[in-house]
Amino acid sequence: MGTPDLDYRHASPTQIAMRALAQLAARARALKLSPERRSEIARHAVNVRWAKHKARQAAEAAMSGSAPTALAALPVAPQGVADHDGPGNGHDETGSN
Repeated sequence: MGTPDLDYRHASPTQIAMRALAQLAARARALKLSPERRSEIARHAVNVRWAKHKARQAAEAAMSGSAPTALAALPVAPQGVADHDGPGNGHDETGSN
């Protein structure tokens, strides 16, 4: 999925088995979720990546001396987006919450 491939020449049998198990679990979870919930999760992931990118730009701008511009580039979380997508986020697996 989103993880880099292992260099199987140097991977232990345990690492190879764990990766295969993780891939099976990810597929099973994706099949269990509704298309709307998968879309919500993907949208959240994009927002997190952009927030990190903007924060990095803001930090670089602050270090270069253009602090007012850096403050404008700080990320603001869109309304309705959770801080994380893990257990206890207020959603059940069907996305009905």
